[in-house]
Amino acid sequence: MQTEQESKQWQLNQRQSSWRRLASLGKWALLVVAASQLLVAQTDAQRRSFDEMPVTKAAGSSSIRFKVSNIARGAGAIPPADQTTFDAYFRDYELARLTDLKSIAEYHTIREKLIRARLRAAGKTATGTSAVYERINQLCLEVCAKIVQGNYHPASKLNAMLILKGLNLSEPTQTAGAVPYPPTFDVILSALKDPDLPDGVKVVALEGLERHAMAGLADDKKAAVIAVVLPMFTQAKPPNNRSPDGHRWIRQRAARVLGAIGSVGPNNEVLQALATVIGDANVHVKIRCTAARALGMLDYKGVQYDGVAKLAEDLFKTAMDAFDAEVDRLPSMNFAVSKPMVKWYFTTVYQGFYGLTADKNGGLVALTGDGPQKDFVQGIAAGFEPLYSIFDDKDLSDDVLRAKVKKTKREVEAYIDANRPSDAANGVVEEVETASVEPASVD
Repeated sequence: MQTEQESKQWQLNQRQSSWRRLASLGKWALLVVAASQLLVAQTDAQRRSFDEMPVTKAAGSSSIRFKVSNIARGAGAIPPADQTTFDAYFRDYELARLTDLKSIAEYHTIREKLIRARLRAAGKTATGTSAVYERINQLCLEVCAKIVQGNYHPASKLNAMLILKGLNLSEPTQTAGAVPYPPTFDVILSALKDPDLPDGVKVVALEGLERHAMAGLADDKKAAVIAVVLPMFTQAKPPNNRSPDGHRWIRQRAARVLGAIGSVGPNNEVLQALATVIGDANVHVKIRCTAARALGMLDYKGVQYDGVAKLAEDLFKTAMDAFDAEVDRLPSMNFAVSKPMVKWYFTTVYQGFYGLTADKNGGLVALTGDGPQKDFVQGIAAGFEPLYSIFDDKDLSDDVLRAKVKKTKREVEAYIDANRPSDAANGVVEEVETASVEPASVD
């Protein structure tokens, strides 16, 4: 018979194993969640007529597939005599099949074939691209944009957006990473403005925008993204046709996009929106933590913000609330805390304080000026930091984790009470003399 400690360890191992399995299936998670929405759409399809593109079966005959495959494997241009055949295979056969309702169960297979064709076309080159690769990109953009914007089945729209999100100007090479395909940006952003776009497709579109933002956008494009995505992030209540979990997911993806943009926005509106959510105890902790990570990605050069002291307090409180939420989620104290989940919570808050780079010169620390507020913020960050690093201990037990969190919370809260700048709770920072209380530490 297992002892209580052995039982707890077994439960912990089971949970960690589950997390590993979930991580390995991460690339499928989106489709699994979206499937529930598309099942509803199947019922809707019985009441509503969706368009279907004509599929030219002759354009996808075995002889043509063989010819197109050989062209894609080469590093040269498409032979002029085969250009029409090549285009028809992709435009009129493979891509058109994404709208054929009789082939709905094969959409993922069609999409994977297109990905393999593009990779073959780029794999023979040192630059990660080729004339054949570019042409496949153009055809995918042309047809998938029509599907996303047209009267097509939600499953068709989802797969079309997945293709658009994944298109690259060039594939990774030994010297450079993949570069998102610039022409897809306008299509993806425009799709997000469509109020009738299915939520599953919106999530993929947000992922696509994040890719473009991480690669770098011009200021006008950054402003355009903020105008569309910020309202999605700040919308507190889900629409009538969206579940709370689905709404949380969309708000998290929106926060990731805002972080990738890296701008505080006009009049600090992005910064203020992130700060408001982080400080709102009624918002789901996963949204608050994602906002904390986004906070660590913003460029604070030349930015003035009076609420930095209160934001530092709210950032620490987010970590504590997230840990409490994880503990409260457990059916009983006999269940082990999910360390991967807690580690993610604490990592996002750490990134909010210090940024995402190793030099620790980003995030909220970069937003502080000289004087008491700088010392105050850095004191809170230093007090919290050991909770971020304790996961370096691979043998960290549940009891030790709980004890360290409790001790850190007590010490940092004492530091805050002793050193809080005047009116910091109202977002106004004045110079005051700090008390000689050491930042919290964890032994």
